[in-house]
Amino acid sequence: MLGLQILSASFEEVQIRSVVQFNRHLSSKRGYKTAWKPMTLASPRWRLDRVSVNFIRHQLTNYDNVIVTLAGDAERIRSTRLEILAGIAAAYPQVANECKRQAFIAGLRLMLLPRRI
Repeated sequence: MLGLQILSASFEEVQIRSVVQFNRHLSSKRGYKTAWKPMTLASPRWRLDRVSVNFIRHQLTNYDNVIVTLAGDAERIRSTRLEILAGIAAAYPQVANECKRQAFIAGLRLMLLPRRI
């Protein structure tokens, strides 16, 4: 454990801020509003989940700062990414499947514990 921290926000706030951040980033890209379509809260769920997980990881955690301290240690970077995705999935179960997808794409295996009711 490297002291990863996840700030708390309502999931609704996360989605709104994710869409705003994504569109702000996208607006700097060539082809904005022609080839690249701005997101809205009515965008497909898979898109909202993807940008929400990315927003949480980069804006609501200290993940980027921790990764900088691990420069050159690929195995620790991989385990840190897995740890933060598991933390996001636990804090925001609405995007747990997207966390698993991102872990899978990165060649990691994220095993989520069943939620207690």
